[in-house]
This record gives sequence, structure tokens and C-alpha cells, in this order.
Amino acid sequence: MRRKNLFPYADMADTSNIFTPQNTKSEIVTSDDVKWLKATVTAVGDNYAQYTVKKNQSGRYHVGAIAKADGGTGSFRIYLHVGDGYQIPCQASLDDGKPTVCDMGMTVPDDCEEILVRLVPKGGVGASAMIRDISIEPTSTYALASGGLPSFFTAQTAQY
Repeated sequence: MRRKNLFPYADMADTSNIFTPQNTKSEIVTSDDVKWLKATVTAVGDNYAQYTVKKNQSGRYHVGAIAKADGGTGSFRIYLHVGDGYQIPCQASLDDGKPTVCDMGMTVPDDCEEILVRLVPKGGVGASAMIRDISIEPTSTYALASGGLPSFFTAQTAQY
């Protein structure tokens, strides 16, 4: 089965779909030859940078990324737009100056309209958070790529 990342900008090459409120600056930066999405606090308030991803299908997904904060803490969150509201099925806290490998799972319900990928820097003006290598992948293809048994194996056939 072929792997499919629902996040269309894993290489951080496109900035046209990044949404930020007025008090947050977003940019693509290169650090150690790798591109990162960076969100920086320009005025204290509701600070974030966010991509919108159209839902492909419902089901279980693996969410992965590498993120870090500088000058404060931060978080990486996934929001699901369901009905008139939003759910946060997974999030990771970011400590100041420490890269965090985000490795989470989530279930996308049938009535989900879109998936929001949000990076939240927390702290005073100048605090930032950065993220790269974002993947939102069906757990079935992720399990195959990471060494899990193919789905056609069962308890009866796995021992042979």
C-alpha cells in the first residue's frame, strides 16, 4: 500500500496557505539546511500560524512532526472542524530551546470538514515556535512503513 501524507507542504515550500492573526509573523526559514515554518509573536494576544488541510477520509491517522520553541514555550495542535465547532484530538507541548519529536494518533470522524495544523508560540514579543516534517498519514500505511505487520496477516497466519 502506498503511503499518503495529507499535509501537502511537508517540504515547507508553499507559504500561501499559512494563516496568521495580525499579532503573529510567519515565515519559512532554513536552519541546518532544513526548512521550518516559524511563527513569531509580534504583539501579545492570540498568536499562531496555521495551515488548513482538506479532509481526505475519516479514520485513524498518525500525526508526526519535529517542533521547537525559542524565547518561551509553545504547542503544536491539530484541530478538526466538526459541525459548528472544533475538536483538538492531539497536541504536543514545546519547551524553550528543546526540539520535540511529535508522534501522535487521532481519529477523524465522518462529519469532519477540515483539518487545521496549528503552531502556537507562547511568551512575550519575539518568542517563536518552529515546525518541520509534518505528516498526517493513515495509520494503515504508517504501520507498514514503520515495520508493522501488513493488514492481511491475522493471528492465524502471523506465526508462520
